[in-house]
Amino acid sequence: MTTRIKLSRPLAEASGPVENTLKNDMMFHMVMARTSKGLKGLICALKGLREKDVRNVVLLNPISYGDYLQKEIIVDTLVELNNNEILNIELQVRKDPDWIKRSLLYLCRAYDNIRGEQKDFDRLKPTTHIGILDHDLFQEYPEFYAKYLLTNVKNGNVYTSIFGMNVLSLGRTELATEEDKANKLDYWAEVFRAETWEDLRRLAAQNRSVAEVAEAIYQVNADESARSILRARRKYEEVYTSAINGRARAEARLAEAKKELKTAKAERDAVVAERDAAQQALVEARAEIERLRARNRE
Repeated sequence: MTTRIKLSRPLAEASGPVENTLKNDMMFHMVMARTSKGLKGLICALKGLREKDVRNVVLLNPISYGDYLQKEIIVDTLVELNNNEILNIELQVRKDPDWIKRSLLYLCRAYDNIRGEQKDFDRLKPTTHIGILDHDLFQEYPEFYAKYLLTNVKNGNVYTSIFGMNVLSLGRTELATEEDKANKLDYWAEVFRAETWEDLRRLAAQNRSVAEVAEAIYQVNADESARSILRARRKYEEVYTSAINGRARAEARLAEAKKELKTAKAERDAVVAERDAAQQALVEARAEIERLRARNRE
């Protein structure tokens, strides 16, 4: 029997498109900062844990509205799980050519969680960077939920299991494994991709964690201060994406120009080689004529 969760009246009556969905990275951070049950539910899905396994979740980078106005604010969600593990969860909807480098940098920063001149390495906590993407990280290897560790390239031996990278591709639910489905990761992917209040309400009615997330999404969308920040964030993303696409087009044009230049150089070299061969043949022909003339004179 499907669980039915009672929703607040405003959310129950909302209809039409959701202006700011959970795929907005700032919305994601705002919602996770507001919803302890929602954050816990998402972590359980990402880590394959039961709810009772999560004793404590601490958000390590809470951000105020004022912070959101900073130009280069990082809006990942950094949490400590059960006082002994670090998770850095980052939503990345747009394609970023530097994503792999960025995610590695964020993972290293999160792992470096001890400070001071004397390093007590026993205090280093297992750390995982979890990227939530709306596209394939590697188009030649599409996957719904991938997990990466440092391994020996010869024999596959794992260097360590306390330092890793997970990638969830929201648009690849058709590739979800039975384990992914058992952990409700495909269900959470639907939550991220829900674009109408009707879809969000349908999903929220099935799970208390998601119900809390849906309520928070509604509250943030109803807050004019938050909405103005989210609109500014969307505008920034549009400009950034346009710049990235412009760079990609410029790089494509440059690559095409280099290819044409290479072809032109090859054609030029072929012409020069043909000319040189013709000149050499002419020299040899003239030499042969002179040799024949000299023999006739004898």
